[in-house]
Amino acid sequence: MAPKQRSQFAEKALKVMAGSDRLWTVEDIERELGCTERHAYRVLKGLFVEDKITRQTLASTGGRPKYVYAEKTFCTSLTHPHRATKSLTLSPCLSKSNPTSDGSGLKGNER
Repeated sequence: MAPKQRSQFAEKALKVMAGSDRLWTVEDIERELGCTERHAYRVLKGLFVEDKITRQTLASTGGRPKYVYAEKTFCTSLTHPHRATKSLTLSPCLSKSNPTSDGSGLKGNER
């Protein structure tokens, strides 16, 4: 993949992830970008190494580890991020916000 094409794929991947509030697999990005799985993996890995997206490891089913990726957002939760599950939803620290009734981001017993 040429550097110009790589940067175009990276920009498109970031746009696809932006505001989606979900976790993306390599296969999801492959379909969205219209590229091969190998190119999608390289784009996602590059974005992760550049600290532009987050990555979580899925539960092992044997073989190489599988990852899911999400847009990088600021964590407002005081609890440790949860591991990704098969449901492919964002953990509290990967979501855009963790609103509470008083706006503090703290749960009742954490105030």
